[in-house]
Amino acid sequence: MNELSGGPVQIALAKPRMVVCDVDGTLCDVRTIRHHVDPLLEGFSGKRDFGRFHSQSIDCPANAWVVELVRLLSVEGWAIGIVTAREERWSFLTTLWLAEHGVPYDQIHFRRNRDNRSGVLVKSDILASLSRTNAIGLAIDDNPGVVGLWQSSAIPTVVVSADGTPAKLGLCHHFAPGQEFPDVREFVRRFQMP
Repeated sequence: MNELSGGPVQIALAKPRMVVCDVDGTLCDVRTIRHHVDPLLEGFSGKRDFGRFHSQSIDCPANAWVVELVRLLSVEGWAIGIVTAREERWSFLTTLWLAEHGVPYDQIHFRRNRDNRSGVLVKSDILASLSRTNAIGLAIDDNPGVVGLWQSSAIPTVVVSADGTPAKLGLCHHFAPGQEFPDVREFVRRFQMP
């Protein structure tokens, strides 16, 4: 009982601070296999082959700076939410890839099997669900449509360019091709300052 009002005491618990991070093109460098799903690339077979794309992704390297950023944010106390448009049927392969590359995470969210909606709609639903219990403070993604979703939701976004380098590291910093990007540790330190 609250001594002043005679009513029950209510304690508001803060939502945990979370970063959401994409897999394909963000954590996982899929440039060598993207031709299986992108009709604009040389080597496209005429039909999008997500089965081949995802099964071959196990051998793709990591974008090391993204993995480092996620690790540092985890050490700093951020909850890590992996948010991918991969179908749930690829969960074993995805979690295996994350483990092999030392990517920490607290939650992982997939597209439902046979959900053919756009990645933006899938991730919009995931965002709505995550936002109920987490304070989404940062997003890391490569898909321009999904980046637009994060930014329209007022979530600071680190954008990964098509070549795997940061297009933006910070709120509005653009990098020219070949320009060196800031140290990830420095970014985390600056980003967390009030």
